[in-house]
Amino acid sequence: MTRTSQATQLLRDVRRIAAVAGAPTALRFGAAVLGRGPAIRRAGNLIAADMAMATRSHTFRPLRGVAVTLPGTAFGGAREMYCRGVYHALPGYAPAAGEVVIDLGANQGLFSVLAARAGASVIAVEAQRGFAAAFADHAARNGVSNRIRLLHALVGPATGVLADLRTRQAASHWGGDVGVLTMAEVFEAGGVERADLVKIDIEGSEFALFDEPGWLDAVGRIVMEVHTEFGDPRALVDLLLQRGFDATLLDSDLVRTDRLDDAPSGYLYARRRSPIPPASQPQAGEERVDGAAAESGRNSGGPVLAPVAGAPHEPSA
Repeated sequence: MTRTSQATQLLRDVRRIAAVAGAPTALRFGAAVLGRGPAIRRAGNLIAADMAMATRSHTFRPLRGVAVTLPGTAFGGAREMYCRGVYHALPGYAPAAGEVVIDLGANQGLFSVLAARAGASVIAVEAQRGFAAAFADHAARNGVSNRIRLLHALVGPATGVLADLRTRQAASHWGGDVGVLTMAEVFEAGGVERADLVKIDIEGSEFALFDEPGWLDAVGRIVMEVHTEFGDPRALVDLLLQRGFDATLLDSDLVRTDRLDDAPSGYLYARRRSPIPPASQPQAGEERVDGAAAESGRNSGGPVLAPVAGAPHEPSA
C-alpha cells in the first residue's frame, strides 16, 4: 500500500470514528496515529494507535438509537466492528429489537453486546474461555447481561485456525478444552428453534460449518467473515443460493465483488428469499452472562452454558 493510499485509509477511519464515537474520540485517535507513526509503519497496522486509546472508556453509536460503552482496551475491536460496520454494511442486516441472534466466534462480546443493546436476545458461542471476563464486563457495563447466553464450544472444527490441537492450545485466550457442538445443538442449547440473524467469524471453520447445511432452514440472515486460506467463498455463495438465500460477497473494503481472488479475507452477507416463521425466544432460567443457572449440552465434554464471571458450573447429576 502506498503512502497516499495509507493516508486515504487513515482519513476514512478517522471520519468513521467521528461518525460513530464522536469528534473528540476521532481527534484523539488521529493524534495517537501521528504520535506513533514509526511503530505503525513498521507493523503495517494501527494496533499501536488502538493501544494508545486504552486509557479511557469510549461510547459508540453504531446503529440508530443504540449506544455501547466499552473500556479503552476494546477500542481496536470496536473501531473495526462498530466504526467500519463490517457486519451491518448493507441495509437490513443489523440486529433489531425482538430478534434472536446467534453470534459464532463471539470473542470478547462486541457483536453480542451490540445486538443485545439493539433489543435482540443473543446466543453467543466462543471457544476461547479466556475471553469470558472481558465478555462479562462488556455486557455488564451496558446492562445486557440478562439478554446474552454464552456457550463455550467449538463449531465447525474440521477446518480453520482452531482445527489443530496445538494451534488451539497456543491461541491468545485459550483457557482449556471445550466440547464440539453442531449447529442443531447450538439451537437446542440456546433454547430456540429459529434465528433471525447469525453472525459468523470463526477463523476458517465456516467451511466445515456449512458441511451440515440443514441448520440454514432455520435462519433468516447471515453476516460472516470468510477466510480464503481454508476454502473458496464462492462455494459458500453457491450453497446459500441453493438453500433459498440471496448472497453477496464484499471485499475487505466492504465493496461488492464477485470473487475475493488472492485476498486473505472478505465478508459474505446472505438473506433468505422467503421469511422464516418468527423465532422463539430463549427459554427462561438457563445460563446468561450474569451467572444464572447453567445447563449442560450434548456432545460437549462438559458444561456448555458457562458463566463468564467465574468457573463453569458443573452439570447436575
